[in-house]
Amino acid sequence: FRALADGSSNYVYSISIRNGGLAVANNVVVTDSIPAPLQVVAVSSNCVLSGSFGSYSITCSLGSINPQQTILISVV
Repeated sequence: FRALADGSSNYVYSISIRNGGLAVANNVVVTDSIPAPLQVVAVSSNCVLSGSFGSYSITCSLGSINPQQTILISVV
């Protein structure tokens, strides 16, 4: 993210997804809204950025997550 007031600082926002169950979680999709005044610079390769300033959202298709596996999504 880039804070617009400063314009020169990037911040990393991470989302951790963990399958705490005993079975494989299939077709996992994570969606998150990005609040203003943050501007998205980059997202993890399995994610898609949509919207525009003030109403960005990311959608990440993670596929299958094995039991006890953790996936990390990064947004810059």
